[in-house]
Amino acid sequence: MCGWGLTVGLTRIYLGVHWFTDVIGGWLFAVGWLGACLCAAAHLLPASFLAGSSGPGHRNGRLCSSMASGVAVNIEE
Repeated sequence: MCGWGLTVGLTRIYLGVHWFTDVIGGWLFAVGWLGACLCAAAHLLPASFLAGSSGPGHRNGRLCSSMASGVAVNIEE
């Protein structure tokens, strides 16, 4: 999927229908949207959907990881 997005962006530049900065902006928006969706899913999924919920670093079967720093943070209810 990532290769498809990369190819489409590069061909849009090659064909002259978008500026390079437009394509970079689209890619950055897509990465941000993916991060927001993954964080929302991590907060909204029931504990039974999370794999390995009994391991260390988990409390009440829920774990949220910070996308920016990669640090695991416990969510206390």
